[in-house]
Amino acid sequence: RMADIYRQNGYLDVDVKSPLLRVDFNTYDAELSYKVTEGVQYKVKKVGFSGNGEIVKDKEIEELIKLELNKPFNVKTLRDDMTRIKTKISDFGYAYVKINPDLKKDKESATVEVTYHIVPGEKVYIRDVLIVGNDRTLDRVIRRDVYLAPGDLYSGSDLKDSKNALGRTGYFESTTIEEKRVSSNRMDLIVHVKEAPTGNVQIGGGYGSYGGFSFDASLSDKNIFGSGLNAGIKLQTSQYSKTQSFNLSNPRINDSDYSGSMSLYQREFELIDTYRTKSSGVSFHIGKRFTRTLSGSIGYGYSSTAYPYINPDANLTAEQTQEYTKSSVTMSLGFNNTDDFYVPRSGIKLSDSIEYAGLGSEAQYFKNYASFAAFKGFRDSIDIDAVLRFKINARWINDYGFVPLDQHFYMGGLGSVRGYDQYSIPSYETGTFTRTFYAKKNLTQSLELSFPLVDSARLRWALFVDYGYIGVEEFDEEKRGGYGAQIEWFSPMGPIALIFSRAFEDEVGDRVNNFEFSIGRPF
Repeated sequence: RMADIYRQNGYLDVDVKSPLLRVDFNTYDAELSYKVTEGVQYKVKKVGFSGNGEIVKDKEIEELIKLELNKPFNVKTLRDDMTRIKTKISDFGYAYVKINPDLKKDKESATVEVTYHIVPGEKVYIRDVLIVGNDRTLDRVIRRDVYLAPGDLYSGSDLKDSKNALGRTGYFESTTIEEKRVSSNRMDLIVHVKEAPTGNVQIGGGYGSYGGFSFDASLSDKNIFGSGLNAGIKLQTSQYSKTQSFNLSNPRINDSDYSGSMSLYQREFELIDTYRTKSSGVSFHIGKRFTRTLSGSIGYGYSSTAYPYINPDANLTAEQTQEYTKSSVTMSLGFNNTDDFYVPRSGIKLSDSIEYAGLGSEAQYFKNYASFAAFKGFRDSIDIDAVLRFKINARWINDYGFVPLDQHFYMGGLGSVRGYDQYSIPSYETGTFTRTFYAKKNLTQSLELSFPLVDSARLRWALFVDYGYIGVEEFDEEKRGGYGAQIEWFSPMGPIALIFSRAFEDEVGDRVNNFEFSIGRPF
């Protein structure tokens, strides 16, 4: 490892001798010494390649090579170049392609010429695709996310996309695709899956300075009888809300690129001693996958909402709390190339959803939800399964006639700014139940760094910082932050998170929350 670090900085002739150990038996101290001879630092004089023939144009190979001329040689960049070239050639069916690097060093000028020799071998075809380990999930549900079928020409990118697609379903704890060579131009793909619990209880709760302990739970199964259908019956209750709902969705109707869903719900919601709403509704959506990572949907929803309780000290007007109906159309577009549903280690998720309400209903507004999440694992670079996560969510609403009170935005709690009670920001005027404002703009961001704790138990821990903005005309009329640590455990019941948080930049009277937990939600 020491020699490799030197070679990443151009010292190709580095010599690391075996260590010398000196022990003082009187004090039981020991001294371990390494003798390192660096040699000269080589810079890249020339980079070339050969053997690609008619498979790939020279320009396409040149774009893959990241070794820079007149810069110190880097053996890690060399390996990455070899991987990129190998993947590119393998996409044309050459599964057993080899990349042999040739380094010509000139000690006098301290330069090195690098040549990548490409040995393609024969084109390889898929003989069969075998599924192993799926006691519950139907073979066809797995095969529809494997982008190579019997008779297809081998492709390294298709193989990688298949593994990532299977990980994003959330049906499996782990997936590997074994390449079994059966002849010089034939191979079998053996898809090994370890099924994850998909029928689970989702539980969430916490302890806040104002509301004390809160709790909510729901039942769902995202892979009914192994068919890929997602259904849920939620009988959810917490300190501030009660929900009864039924939803059914099919992410791949008849194994096609089309999806469909419907839901029915009835909900009671209390906003921290300010008002209580009671609503019921129905919605339908149909979607389509445009590519392996890009999908969109359009849907219609109808609901009615009443206010059975209004705190007279909250200074709410009759217009704000009138009973209303909402008839809306929602369109969304999403991109997702992550490698796992619950604990992604690479890729991004990007989505945007717009809702227009006002099709013959009292509610008349335009609402936009945009979100972005990026994940970066460091297992390959530092040999530790650390994961950096960055998430940002932006929401805004435009008034075209009437924005109901319960359609405004709030911050605090899970999925927002941890360290505060849910829905507790914007703040209240001192000593009253009156909000400082009802928000039409909101932006939250989160940075997390997750580390392994006990690998065998799939137990991790993470540090996080959350920061959010909320306002009426501007995003930053109020700002709040939170930080803390969480324990992450992928248990037999699904993912469990225990969150310990503290607020910062909090204001007098803010309702802070130092502990929350959740079961069944992705990390």
